Amino acid sequence: MLELEDRVVDALRAIGDDAEPSAVLDGLVRQRRARRLRRRRVAQVSTVAVAVIAVVAGAAGLGSLGTGDQASVVAGADGPPLFLVPAQVPDGFTLTRAAGDGRPGPDGGPDQDDGPDGTQRWVRMDGDGRPAEVVDVVWDDAGAAVDPLGSGASTPTTVRGHEGELSASGAVLAWTEAEGVTVSIVGTTAYPDDPGAGREALDLAVLTGFADSLIARDGGGFDVSTPPAGFELAGEVPGNASSGQGPRTLVYSGPDGRRIMIDVVDGSDVAPAMNLVWTSARRVDVRGRTGALSPDLMQAPALAGLTTLPVTGLFLQWVEPTGELITVAVDGMTESELLDLAAGLEEVDAATWFALQDRGETAGETPGDTTGGPAATTADGPVAGEPAPGARQLSGTYSGTEHYALVGGDCGVRSILEAEFTLTDGAVWAYHADYCGQIDGSDDWVSQTGDGAFTLPDGSTLTVKMPFQRLPADTDGAPYELTVTAGTGTLAGTTGTCRLDNHLTDVAFGTQQQDGTFVCDITP
Repeated sequence: MLELEDRVVDALRAIGDDAEPSAVLDGLVRQRRARRLRRRRVAQVSTVAVAVIAVVAGAAGLGSLGTGDQASVVAGADGPPLFLVPAQVPDGFTLTRAAGDGRPGPDGGPDQDDGPDGTQRWVRMDGDGRPAEVVDVVWDDAGAAVDPLGSGASTPTTVRGHEGELSASGAVLAWTEAEGVTVSIVGTTAYPDDPGAGREALDLAVLTGFADSLIARDGGGFDVSTPPAGFELAGEVPGNASSGQGPRTLVYSGPDGRRIMIDVVDGSDVAPAMNLVWTSARRVDVRGRTGALSPDLMQAPALAGLTTLPVTGLFLQWVEPTGELITVAVDGMTESELLDLAAGLEEVDAATWFALQDRGETAGETPGDTTGGPAATTADGPVAGEPAPGARQLSGTYSGTEHYALVGGDCGVRSILEAEFTLTDGAVWAYHADYCGQIDGSDDWVSQTGDGAFTLPDGSTLTVKMPFQRLPADTDGAPYELTVTAGTGTLAGTTGTCRLDNHLTDVAFGTQQQDGTFVCDITP
């Protein structure tokens, strides 16, 4: 019977016969998350929806999916830093952050990944140019071997003359090549935009088609000589990947919660086409390059002075001819508005860039603020500044218990927080939040937005959306901002924000205490 490297074996053993393919995918990295989470799980955060190798995203450029982009291009300019600013922003938008000087430093650096030594992502597009099927070819110089897979977790099969295993869902084909190299072929339908919807495993013939076409490279790794019909190479992920260095970040805030973020980094291994996994994603032309437009990111880039990604709505990534990775993202704006904004970016000199930094801080964001928006904080908690005209301001303290568990699938690590928010007038609001997260290749905790709700003593409710965050895995907490999206009862039609200064205390693996102060500005 095949002996597989423990990461693959334990992951597949933990997945039952009825598991969704997405659970199989994330099971392949579950042990790595568990090791890191035992060191420290972090705060109220969420991640980008990820599959088996999505903890890091792509090195090899756009590969055969690009038009004019070479597969060997890795973002990282050698000359002076590139500073980009929009030629024009929509009416009502103001600059709330301009940070970064383009010099390598703590704002971004190599992400050391102890996972697969390499991964190739292949995508088959549908007739409308949208991703339909995704295959990841993952290889790892395993070394150590363990006992065979547990009963019911997989089916023995033969792959390339080796004994292998097919996962119960049919989404993962795994085996060990000569000299202890573990290989996995992971194939599913593309990610639906609805995070609650599942994905289907691809036909076994597709998985074996990739396996049979593998050609070993000198020095390690594999190439696919003849991929199954319709599949194109999106990119390749190295075992040690970097989210970038020297980030330069702009954030603009507009009316009704609309927001723009522009981020430029050097030395990134992120390949934009690795984001072509969602059913609504597509390739676009931007500034003479081929970019990827998607509803989410496989890996957030390095950000200057930010621990939270200040937008969650729509993302555009591409690599400039000089190698910089550009990310433009928006909330509350259309695809055409995003594309027009990106097309109108202009290069400015360093003096103009640093003048913008002064404007960004003056516009309301303090240099020490890590929330990514205009809400300022101090060592004592959120600043209770003047509310907007017509808004009602509430503040106080909160405390609660978070329980989290490794669940696999797109969620990865699911967290549930139950807390009480005590207002300065003594009223107590109950709070429930349900959110997901991942540990990425840099040992950071990154998250996709989750949902929460406050329940008042009279039964009225406030529904909130949680932010994307990127925090070190050993953090003791960080400020963040909830967006109030709706209300019921006496709070019907309410919108606004709640700024939390969050502190974490580990209780046991799977449990931690959260407490801090808060300030909410709500309308009406």
